[in-house]
This record gives sequence, C-alpha cells and structure tokens, in this order.
Amino acid sequence: MTGGGKVTTVGGGKLTKATRIDMCIINNQGRFVRVRTERIEHILDVKIGEVIGLLSALKWVDELRLRNMDFEVDCKRVINDIYSNRTYKL
Repeated sequence: MTGGGKVTTVGGGKLTKATRIDMCIINNQGRFVRVRTERIEHILDVKIGEVIGLLSALKWVDELRLRNMDFEVDCKRVINDIYSNRTYKL
C-alpha cells in the first residue's frame, strides 16, 4: 500500500471475562484494506484497553511494513496522556 492510510482501533466489545480489540486499515482513498480482531483474556479498564489496542495496531502495522499511517483512537484521555509531559514507570 503506497501513499499511507489510517488505522482505526476500537477497544470495547466486552466479552465474558475478556475484552475484544478491533482494528481496521483503510487506504488514503478510504477503501478497506485489512481488519484484525484480538481477544484479551482479562476484563480491562477502558483506558487500558484503548492503550493496548493502540500498541497492538502499531505492532500490526510494523509487521505489515506499512508506512505513513495515521492512527485513530476514540478515547480522549489516552490522547491527552500521549501528548502530556507525564512520565510513566512500569
């Protein structure tokens, strides 16, 4: 895929004792390219689920060797934390 595209992640879809993360890649003309769903075996906080979804999308795009991609996340708190000056220790 040339010319970039967009990856949309949706962390939600709470299953019984699991969380589903859906990812979709569209090209720069808005056409569907690929979709991926991952299941995480623990019930997650929404913010944590969104962060894990973004990390999964970053890894997936890297595996596919795609470049110039935009990432869309629907949790404003995650975006605010990414752009803040806060440091997190693991």
